[in-house]
Amino acid sequence: MIDPSVANLSPGLAISISVLSLAVVWLIYDRLCKTALVENNARFFWVMFIGLTLLAYLFTELFSARAAYIQMGAIIGTLMVANVFFVHHSIATQDGGRHEARRGAGSGDRQSRFSTLFPQ
Repeated sequence: MIDPSVANLSPGLAISISVLSLAVVWLIYDRLCKTALVENNARFFWVMFIGLTLLAYLFTELFSARAAYIQMGAIIGTLMVANVFFVHHSIATQDGGRHEARRGAGSGDRQSRFSTLFPQ
């Protein structure tokens, strides 16, 4: 998936960029979800939309078009899966391990609303 006509990357560097981008994007998203930005659905949506669009452009400058497309899918999928995992962990911790579904489980509930990256 490395295209020398796009960027001359070694396989190790391309893998490092791919894996690190997953972690960095999750950390940025997690921090954004803990700010007052999540109170305004439209503003949060546009921040995420613009950020992901810029990231997609960056990947098309580093990888082949197919690899950039796959990487963006991996990033969005990672955001959604990590959201479910961490929200479930947060609710289980608050419930003392009973795993009861409750509305208003704190910041985990707010963050889970955005796992699809669209306002509700």
